[in-house]
Amino acid sequence: MFARSSGAGDWDYYLEGTLKRSDSKIFALPAAFSALQRGQYFVADDDNEFVLDKLCRSLRLRGVKGITDSVP
Repeated sequence: MFARSSGAGDWDYYLEGTLKRSDSKIFALPAAFSALQRGQYFVADDDNEFVLDKLCRSLRLRGVKGITDSVP
């Protein structure tokens, strides 16, 4: 399992949107921890479309493959 408190953590690079600015601890169950180890990005479930679109543009600029536009 994985826990992060405020400050730089080993997995902060893969936490995006409002998760990046969260001060709370973040815990990952084994499947989510495996996804982090594979380089999968995570966002908060309550991030709105504006935040997600901005994030998708940023990930495309980083060269991340498989990013698609949100459906209106």
